[in-house]
Amino acid sequence: MLRSGARLDLAEVLSRDGRAADERAHLLDALGLLDRKGAVLPARHARERFAELLGESEGVGVTVAAPPDVR
Repeated sequence: MLRSGARLDLAEVLSRDGRAADERAHLLDALGLLDRKGAVLPARHARERFAELLGESEGVGVTVAAPPDVR
């Protein structure tokens, strides 16, 4: 969780600096780590932020689906 948290923090800093493309890359990386770890709530928050970012950059509403439940 520390690596994904660090990537989410970095994404926030990049967002405040106006670097949306870099923010997007770090959010996706963090999402992958959170999904592999099974951290449902933090992954949902990251997905919501990613959807907001996509919506802002493309001017449309976007839904980012959760990965399939693999057991």
